[in-house]
Amino acid sequence: MKRYRFERRGVLALAASAWGQEFDAAQAPAVAQEGPVAVVTIRGPLTQHSDWFCDSYDAIKARVGAALASPAAKVALRITSPGGDVAGCFEAAAEIRAMAAAAGKPLHAYADGQASSAAYALACAADTIHLSSETLVGSVGVIAGTIDCTAADAQMGVKFHLFTSGARKADGNPHLQMSEEAAAEIQRQVDEFGELFCAHVAARRGVSVEHVRGMEARQYSGQTAVEKRLADGVTTWSGFLAMVARGGAGGAAAKESRVEYEEMVKALRALAEGDDEEQAKKAKAALVALGEEEAEDDEEPKKDEEKSKAEDEGDEEKSKAEDEEKAKAKAARAGASSAATAAAAAVAAENVELKARLDRLEISAMLDKRPDLSAAVRKWCLAQTPDVARSFLEQASKPTAQRHEKASQPKAGPALLEGRERDELDEGMGIRKAGASGPSKDEHGRFTINVETPAQTRARLAAQKGA
Repeated sequence: MKRYRFERRGVLALAASAWGQEFDAAQAPAVAQEGPVAVVTIRGPLTQHSDWFCDSYDAIKARVGAALASPAAKVALRITSPGGDVAGCFEAAAEIRAMAAAAGKPLHAYADGQASSAAYALACAADTIHLSSETLVGSVGVIAGTIDCTAADAQMGVKFHLFTSGARKADGNPHLQMSEEAAAEIQRQVDEFGELFCAHVAARRGVSVEHVRGMEARQYSGQTAVEKRLADGVTTWSGFLAMVARGGAGGAAAKESRVEYEEMVKALRALAEGDDEEQAKKAKAALVALGEEEAEDDEEPKKDEEKSKAEDEGDEEKSKAEDEEKAKAKAARAGASSAATAAAAAVAAENVELKARLDRLEISAMLDKRPDLSAAVRKWCLAQTPDVARSFLEQASKPTAQRHEKASQPKAGPALLEGRERDELDEGMGIRKAGASGPSKDEHGRFTINVETPAQTRARLAAQKGA
């Protein structure tokens, strides 16, 4: 099996120890069926798009889609990965979550050995996360590295001149010495993606951004990961499959769904007690349909009373008439209740859509105050709830004053040999006659370099021996 070295450049969501590490160049296996569970394997470093050696977010999304479309009732992600590209990572996690919700199938994740950084971000798309006792998860953070080749360039006598249209355009170029301004700009980008990562994990795991940030990108194993709320339980792979198959895996996402349901019921109760009679009526009907309220039946005691009175008086005909009237009233009530329930469902759908619009408007107003954020960050914020977006924006690094001054020039490297020392070195290498002048330029701007022919070299060496 071929092996390759993972040495990606740019901003990465990767466990630091994985950069430069060798991995097996194995193709990801197809979706496997384990009883009622479809298993999607995610292994090795991750890239945004298709790669010769690595698994990619595009390929993972395709495999998850195939698993969700299969007859399997549930889907499990089996992850052994140190992470990979930041680009496309959070979008892939959101798409996987949306696909599972649309398919109406539970999605669970199992960390098998390692699910770090970008790999953990994908695991957070699942309803639950489990791991073995020796598996590492976490590393919620991003990393970027640069190379400084200026000393090596100087030793080789090479100078690079870069011409850019912006002061920050050449930041991170290996042939320019890193300036303080360039370092600050690269750190700003890293911090921005780091906050995005923390917000993603916080939203999916039901914890605060401060809790995630406080872990400082550490990795945790086994029960410690559960205590840090990065996972929901410790088990073996076979134990995990059995648990998922019988539907016993509960987690942070399941708890979050229950919270959302309770908030919906609370909102309906508020409408039912509001001043708008029509809205109150529909909200009460919706609560009845959800089983949260009992249907009102105020007329029953009165009818029963009248019936009893009629029977006591021996008025059988009146009692019969009352029974018929009661049956008609019940049928009318049942029809009204069905109509109210349907209307309430329609109103609930309209309210959900209206709330989503209001949420987007609220988040857009927040984003208007942060022109420094990138388009990717803005898109992510608009897909969140106002509370999550607000928490992220409050904690995201504030924009610094733009620097328009000219970028500082790179420091000069070690001085090249000059004068007599250079001449002696050239003469010793045989590329210049003793006492000969250096390169000269003619009137056309062409350089002439004095180089000995083999015959001239032999004659010079013979003369040196004779001397």
